[in-house]
Amino acid sequence: MTSATAPATEEAPRIGVAVLGATGVVGQKFVELLAASHPYFAIVAVTTGRKESVGQPYASVTTWRLGGGSPIPPTVAALPMLPTDPEACWRAGARLAFSALPTGVARVAEPLFAAAGFAVCSNSSPYRMGEHVPLLIPEVNADHVVPMVAAQKRVAAAAAAAPSHGSSSGRRHALSPTAAAAAQREGGFIVCNPNCTSTGLCMALAALKPFGLRRMVLTSMQALSGAGYPGVASLDVVANVLPNVANGSEAKKLESEPRKILGTVTEEGRSAESAEFIISAHTNRVPVIDGHTVCVSVELQNPPATAEDVAQAMATFAPPGVVTRLPSSPAACIQVRREPQRPQPRLDIHAGGGMTAVVGQIARDNVFSYKFTVVSHNTVRGAAGGAILNAELLHALKLLPPPPPPPPSTTTAVVGSTTRRDKGDDRRPSPSASEGPPPPSMRSHL
Repeated sequence: MTSATAPATEEAPRIGVAVLGATGVVGQKFVELLAASHPYFAIVAVTTGRKESVGQPYASVTTWRLGGGSPIPPTVAALPMLPTDPEACWRAGARLAFSALPTGVARVAEPLFAAAGFAVCSNSSPYRMGEHVPLLIPEVNADHVVPMVAAQKRVAAAAAAAPSHGSSSGRRHALSPTAAAAAQREGGFIVCNPNCTSTGLCMALAALKPFGLRRMVLTSMQALSGAGYPGVASLDVVANVLPNVANGSEAKKLESEPRKILGTVTEEGRSAESAEFIISAHTNRVPVIDGHTVCVSVELQNPPATAEDVAQAMATFAPPGVVTRLPSSPAACIQVRREPQRPQPRLDIHAGGGMTAVVGQIARDNVFSYKFTVVSHNTVRGAAGGAILNAELLHALKLLPPPPPPPPSTTTAVVGSTTRRDKGDDRRPSPSASEGPPPPSMRSHL
């Protein structure tokens, strides 16, 4: 990622963050990007669900899979692995959680972290389409954040204040003592970034929104890293293309997420009106390591006169000023390439430090109005980098919890004893995240 500016001063304390699911591919990308002297955030907790890893140094339980020969950042290598438990992370000094959890674990754990007072910036999918949850690309829909986060807090507070209709014993069974105590804190919420393929697509579509989006057909060519590690079997994908990614669930995301992102939000913070355009999506896994490619044919209500007009609309697309000043914001969120064989993942995914969507092949379409191809980095812009940019916007809007006061000298010992006592598994959530559903105060608005 690039750093356009570093508005935080040296005197301002950085906010402690927890990386949830820190040993996976996306978790490692969070570690790599955040450990490089981020001006706002400092990693103070890394979590796992593998009970045998809890208490061990991050470096000893992580098989580092990022390319370029970069080692595990030394500021994180010695951190003890914590369970995916909000109280363990809170005691470590974290107030912001970046979630790289598997879908099933995230569905239970993320609301518990929000109920415990954390701001949760999630790369996972369970709550992307939640009624009050921003599905955020800062350059595109930064105006969704304030009303939707306020709605989350308002609905959660109302649910927490409402008399319980169940037995107290049932409530105690649903939450462990630490999670029940944490649920008394206020101010937590969840913000999601979109599916990694939706992200670059939506950035390009945002530039065309003034012309009126009506309908579109798109075909994705998605990189192997989007499937995680170990991912797709080599004998399946080498010299081959695998259609219908994730048995159709990827296509459904591509057909629904852009309509929420490019839609409108009511004053009450509900994602009440999705954009009216329709999408037909075909998804394919291809033998490319990083970089998702999407070929789009789009019908516009008021199409511009020429393909060059479309190119200019994309090249000059300007995000809100507050976004351009964020540390991870690229100089240009969309880059237009006019060469006949661009964009390509190999040549273009690192534009803007991996945060820029690169568009080319803009031309008249024989069926719809225009067609184009967009390439974006799926693990940077479409995953960890996108979530970090979301958190930077939350910081700029003063929505993040404040950092804790300086810890007493015994903090390290407390964290150490906690990591030895609490246990969990990335595939089997920690006790507070597995003993029952999310607390009603969070469940009601997700």
